Amino acid sequence: MSDFEIEGEKSSDPEKNEGRHPKCIAFCDDDMDILEVLKEAALEMGHEPYVFSNAKDFAENIELIKPDLIVTDIRMPGLNGIELAGLIRDAGINIPMIFLTGDPAFENYRRENVLEQIGFLSKPFLYDQLHSAIARAFRYSNEVKKEEASSSRLRDLLRSYLRSIQG
Repeated sequence: MSDFEIEGEKSSDPEKNEGRHPKCIAFCDDDMDILEVLKEAALEMGHEPYVFSNAKDFAENIELIKPDLIVTDIRMPGLNGIELAGLIRDAGINIPMIFLTGDPAFENYRRENVLEQIGFLSKPFLYDQLHSAIARAFRYSNEVKKEEASSSRLRDLLRSYLRSIQG
């Protein structure tokens, strides 16, 4: 598997994707076996996986693939998952993220609710746990998009009203 692999496979079974369009999920992990499991799980769920073996390659290609969800290991050589999340947020990109780790020390982040709102899975994880985390991330993302659209409409109405009373 290369450092940057774009998978175009989509499920022909609409039940696997619950009737929705496939979502693009970017996976970033330095463990090739984990990447293969993640890729297969995404395909089975009817989504389109993109896999990266390091955070630097992913960060350089984020604009190209425009993922709907990012699933990243926390501990990786070079740029780690937490640093990657910081770069993404600093760039103003709002994409839900799920963090993976096999390091029990990162349970502290979970207990302190630092990562809970984004998503957190301890390795090894079960397929059902991954599926649930992905489903939660997409539900959360949809809620945020609805709130942003509603806020945008309210701002437009307010601007229109202010223009009408000023003119």
